[in-house]
Amino acid sequence: MNCAEFKNWLIDKDGHDQSADQDAKLHRLSCARCEKLYRLDRRMEERLAESFVEVDLPADLFEKIQRDERYAGIKDPGPALSSKFSAAILATAVIIVVVFFNPFKSPMRSIEEISTLVLANHLSNDTSLAFMAGQISDVSNWFAAKIGYPVHVPDMAAEGFTFLGGRKCSLGHQKAAYLVYEKEGKKCSLFIIDRNDLGFDLERDRKYSVDEQGHSIKVWSDKDLVYVMVM
Repeated sequence: MNCAEFKNWLIDKDGHDQSADQDAKLHRLSCARCEKLYRLDRRMEERLAESFVEVDLPADLFEKIQRDERYAGIKDPGPALSSKFSAAILATAVIIVVVFFNPFKSPMRSIEEISTLVLANHLSNDTSLAFMAGQISDVSNWFAAKIGYPVHVPDMAAEGFTFLGGRKCSLGHQKAAYLVYEKEGKKCSLFIIDRNDLGFDLERDRKYSVDEQGHSIKVWSDKDLVYVMVM
């Protein structure tokens, strides 16, 4: 198994037989990069599992749904009304899932979780960029259209960083701006996150530092944005 095959296995671990699992294990034990991806994948799965908490539904919720059923028709509502009613029940079920369990907008809850998510993107074999340096005149508005909020790109040239390009990316359930730089021949990644996507208080005017898997990760905030640099 090579690195590309390992990544495909990692994406769909449950869809492979035991022989593929054994091949994947042998490969990651001999490949430090894939071992890092495996550990990060495990950590992200654990964090996502922790984000799904049980919530007690209102005691009278299903009684209200049943009352709506009776209101739709006394005996035989007919095919058309029955179809409309079935759609109403389905819509209600969707609302229950979104409102009470909300699996799609789980915020990032700690510096450690942010570090795990950005490092997984940094180490990913996906090197595609939506635009290269110099191709976009207004990067802020480009990202606003793609991820829903404008970003301010700090001037990194004075610190020896050469800008290569950027694209949008996903950090858990949230969208973020992903900018790629190079410094002293090494790839560096800058992620810009909407502060509202955080589920904890990030102190302003403070730069956090995390060392993980041999990489240095810096986290800081400026106004409504959070910046994360991976080197």
